[in-house]
Parts: sequence; C-alpha cells; structure tokens
Amino acid sequence: MITAWNALLQAKDPKEILNNRRLMQARDEINIEVEKQTHTPPKFTKDGKIAVLKINSQAQVHPVIATRWVSTCLISMNNI
Repeated sequence: MITAWNALLQAKDPKEILNNRRLMQARDEINIEVEKQTHTPPKFTKDGKIAVLKINSQAQVHPVIATRWVSTCLISMNNI
C-alpha cells in the first residue's frame, strides 16, 4: 500500500499531487477522524490557563483539533 508520504515523494510535478488518489483518500480519512474527535470539549484547569484535550486516534489530528478549540474559546471570550 502506498502511503501519502510516498505519494508526495514520488510525484514528478504538482499536478500529479493534486490528482493522486492516495492523497485524496488520506485527506478524506483525516477529515473523518477530525470530525469524530472534535466534539469533546477540552477540560480546563481551575484558573483557566491550561486546557487538556483527550484524543484517542491513530491519525495525527491533535494540532487541527487544538486549533479549532482555540478559535472557539477566543470567540467565546470576546463575547463575554
């Protein structure tokens, strides 16, 4: 099975990357996993300075989910 990383390394030009089925499949897999993992809100320390996200996933989705929650928290804080 070709990995997404190998598909990128083997591409000869940008057009080949855009049309690569494995990369499209990898993107779909990540999007599905992000959607699954996004709905549990972070737990905050009593002072609200630290947030912890519990994520159980084989995919490396934690940066995307953390970024989404930061945006959500900032919007909430601005509406107070």
